[in-house]
Amino acid sequence: MTKSVLRKAVSMTSVFSFLYLAFSGVVMYFTPPGRIAYWADWRIFGLNKTMYNETHMTIGLLFIVCMILHIWLNWKPIMNYMSNKSGSFVFFYKRDNIRLSAFCNIRCRFIDDGSTIFKLF
Repeated sequence: MTKSVLRKAVSMTSVFSFLYLAFSGVVMYFTPPGRIAYWADWRIFGLNKTMYNETHMTIGLLFIVCMILHIWLNWKPIMNYMSNKSGSFVFFYKRDNIRLSAFCNIRCRFIDDGSTIFKLF
């Protein structure tokens, strides 16, 4: 199997596993609590709550493996993207450091009435 075919297979597998994880996560969010789901024999598309939990975990592991393979297969393009014109590795540019520091300085303050305001320190 060539590297380009493997890249395509890993990319498509990660996309479909992500879509299923999003779907099953939404389904599990809206499922009734445990006893109610089991007593009522709750099902959506033929799967019950336990089956959704099990497939969500299994597809989640597949997604993690695909992401590790994706990073390994695309390591050179990632490093090229994160280097500057001279070829040295740069994690953040100066403009990104300013944005990151402004983002990290956002603090949440609580007023006496319980409402929340966000303020830059």
